[in-house]
Order: sequence, then structure tokens, then C-alpha cells
Amino acid sequence: MHKPDTATNTDEAPVNNTADTERLPDPRVNMLKTYARLRWALFVAGVGLPLVLLVGGAIMKMPVQDSMSQYYHAGTRFRPTEEQRTTLADAAKIEHALARTHRTPGPTEQETLEKAHALDKGLFSTPGSGEMRDWFVGGLFIVGILLIAYKGYLPDESVALNLAGLFAMGVAVFYMPWGGQYRSWIDDRLEPLFDKLPWQQHVPSIHYVCALMLFFCLGYVCFFCGAATLELPGDPGPDGKGRSLSPREKTMLRWAYRGCGAIMVISPVAGAFVSHIPGTGFEHARVFIIEAVGVIGFAAYWGLKSWEISKTGADRLVAKHQVEMVPSKKLLEGHRLRIRALPSE
Repeated sequence: MHKPDTATNTDEAPVNNTADTERLPDPRVNMLKTYARLRWALFVAGVGLPLVLLVGGAIMKMPVQDSMSQYYHAGTRFRPTEEQRTTLADAAKIEHALARTHRTPGPTEQETLEKAHALDKGLFSTPGSGEMRDWFVGGLFIVGILLIAYKGYLPDESVALNLAGLFAMGVAVFYMPWGGQYRSWIDDRLEPLFDKLPWQQHVPSIHYVCALMLFFCLGYVCFFCGAATLELPGDPGPDGKGRSLSPREKTMLRWAYRGCGAIMVISPVAGAFVSHIPGTGFEHARVFIIEAVGVIGFAAYWGLKSWEISKTGADRLVAKHQVEMVPSKKLLEGHRLRIRALPSE
């Protein structure tokens, strides 16, 4: 009987590429590194924006401005005295009272209004000429683009981040009003519409609306989305360093995320309130400081989130399609993530 030839046919034998495949880099690694670098870039951008304005202003020998937005307009020659600030503030109060009561100004009020008008034409005659304007606008656009580029773990997180990115760029595009004459084009377009309201409310500048909504959207992300990944088990990864967070770490991060959210929501409100407190000779820098604290809260969130994901490897679990969302049924509790349930056999 003829025995079959047991010699290996090199033309038909399957090629074992297991060893070669194991040596090839996983393409998901670069994708995960991109997300990690986006988070760290948001941290750097948050820390860098107020720092660049402060350092750049100091190099140019500028006083700390009333707010970060003021760097768009204010140059090295913008140095109003406390007396001039008081005159402008008194004139604003008089105008508000006249609009509310529909009466003509008295002699003293008229004199204050004329002084304020002269100051307005002199102090605020060069809008958009701040030496740090490009740094301010560029920093906001960097933050906005990064927020839109980064897709969160949850659908509502992605929506909030996209809106925050648009609002960040809106803060830059629709600059703050400068004196009583210079406003962004959209403020001028909306003023006739607001003048028709029964209480004759002046148009609220879109610049401030964008700034407020920016912080509120980011506060939402911190409050309702930040803790979504805390309960995921650690993925060791190729380096074997991924691990689950300890109960103490989870508690600390949960409260830290909420704290960052609280800072971002409170800071714009506190800034608006403090701006109406009379000056103390500190060049009104306290308003800038409050805004900077809000921005630092934004940076702290992304720094903490980057540290958390680097420890647990949650990105790897998501890339392996091992994670699913658990919708929240409570008003003050966000959605969370968990390991995907295995199908029953």
C-alpha cells in the first residue's frame, strides 16, 4: 500500500505569524496616547492662560488688569486712577437711575456725566490694542479646539465639552465692551431687540454670556461625568501597571471632581459680585484672581482625570469594548460606566 507523503508542502502549509504579530505594535496604543495627551494639553492650557497673561503683562510693565478679558483691549498706557474709576462708576449708576425713572439729570449729575464722557473718549479710545490680545485670543481658541476634539466617555459629556469649546471661542470672538462706545457687532445687533423689553434692560454682552456658559458646561462635566470611570477595574496593560483605585482614592477623586466643578460655577458669579465692591488700591486685581482660580479649577480637573486614567487604564478597557454605560435615574447623579456583562451561554 502506498503511504501518503508526510513531507511538509511549503506551498500549502499555513504560516504561523503569531510571534511576528506579538512583536508588532498595537495600533490602539497610539490612539490611547492621543487621548492621554489631549487631557494633559487641556491641563497645560488651563494653567498657562492666566500665567501667560500675568508674566507677559509683567514683562511689559503692565498692572494686573481687572479681568483676563480686559487684556484684549488694555495696553501699557491704560492706567486709570481710583478717582477716574469712581467717576465712571458714579456715571454708570446715574445713567441707570435716569433710565429707570425717566427724569432729566440734575446739575451735579450732569457734571459727573460730562466728566465720564470725557474720560470715556480718552481712556477707551484704542479698543482691541492690548499687547496681550493675541495671547488671550489664541489661548482661548486652543482651549476651545481641544475641548471639541476630546470626546468624553458619556454622550452628555461629549455634548457639554463641545458646547464649552464653542463658548470658549465665543469669549474670544465677541470681545468684552470697552468703555461706553465700543462693543462687539453682535451686542450692537441685539441692543434694539432688548430695548423693546418692558423694563428697558440694556443688552447683556454676549461676551459675558459665553464666559458664564463656558464655566457652567465645564462645571457640569466635573459634577456629573467626572466620577463615571472611578468604579472600573484596572486594566494591567502591556506594562502591567494598570490597577483598580482604592476606596480612599475613589472618595478623594469624587470629591475633588465636585470641588473643581463648584469652583468653576462659583468663580464667574463671585467675579461679577466682587467687581462692584469699591477699590482698595490693588488695581482691581482681585477680579482677575477670582477668574484665574476658576481657570485653575478647570486645569486641576484635567490633571486629576489624567492621573486617574493613567493608573486604571480605563481607556484600554473602552478600546477593548469591555465597558458599557449605566444611565442615572437620579437628578443629582450622573451616568457611570461598568464592565460589559458577558452574554449568557
